Amino acid sequence: PPLRLPPSTSLDVWAAELNGWKARQLRQFEAFPRFRRSQGRHGEERWRGGVPLMMPSLSGCHVITDGFLKNGNCAPLDKDVADYLAQNGVRRVFTGHQPQGQSPGIVRCPDYNVVVVAADTTFSDMTSDNTNNPSDKRGAAVSTVTVQRSKTTVHGVLSNGTPHGFVIHVDWAEDSDAAALLGRRFSDGSWGKTVIDGSLQTCRGEGWTLHYAILSCDLARSMLDPAFALSATY
Repeated sequence: PPLRLPPSTSLDVWAAELNGWKARQLRQFEAFPRFRRSQGRHGEERWRGGVPLMMPSLSGCHVITDGFLKNGNCAPLDKDVADYLAQNGVRRVFTGHQPQGQSPGIVRCPDYNVVVVAADTTFSDMTSDNTNNPSDKRGAAVSTVTVQRSKTTVHGVLSNGTPHGFVIHVDWAEDSDAAALLGRRFSDGSWGKTVIDGSLQTCRGEGWTLHYAILSCDLARSMLDPAFALSATY
């Protein structure tokens, strides 16, 4: 059964518990690699060792509990999650498996100095020519995410071939004027998405529809949601 750890559990202990659970599941698979049938709570059941590791959510073991979008638009981290990450010294979170449009989604948590980079561009161009690959919904769009000790660099091209890119530093005060606006929410509900020729591209999602805009840094700053305002250090 899933084990719920107390909120005071350190990140190191959480990782150790998770790795221990993985090791137990692997041993179960080694002992029972083939499906078998036995009587369970709901009658005869088909099972084999290690199923919770292969399909954790269906087994009630939620290593990941939620995404970073609500109705297709970026959403800030829950306060308890952001607080837990900050208390354990986590400043950057890298994730995927939830389409973010033509470039990685960025979400900052200004009160905790935590930034999320969600780098899934699976559905960046639904109209792309998929003659050679029926599964191709990316088109020309591609981005790379380079992680270094003091900074995260993103660069690539959008679906129309336009270059984009930026650098977000662990010390946010080192970010450029445009990069400092990334991952922040604006008064119209859009979020700072990427940088194109020194200007900010914003994006607001509505389900599967994404609304993009290009803003100057001055205009973008004037539209910031107060909860995501720039500090005096910028």
